[in-house]
Amino acid sequence: MSAIVTSEDGEDWFTNSYGWHTICELAMERLAPAVRDEYQRYASSIGVDFSTLDQPKRAEVAGWLLAVVDELRGARAAEFGWDTERDRAHLSKLSDMLRPMS
Repeated sequence: MSAIVTSEDGEDWFTNSYGWHTICELAMERLAPAVRDEYQRYASSIGVDFSTLDQPKRAEVAGWLLAVVDELRGARAAEFGWDTERDRAHLSKLSDMLRPMS
């Protein structure tokens, strides 16, 4: 199974379910338990569609995911086996999508 992240402009980024699950799991760990259910509605197991989110929620969710993606592109890449150039390039595309929305 795969997941899709759709930008506010309708651009899509695809990944496998393992990759998306890892991103979401790490992102959820950063949230207070009281808001996790709300954020799970935005970033579900099948991805997130930013074109359906209004501001300022779009910026909040994009920033929340961007922090994790940038961490996975750098310091924690090897921990998850994402330390190849191909993996970094794939995550960089997501980072490039999220940054303008955050």
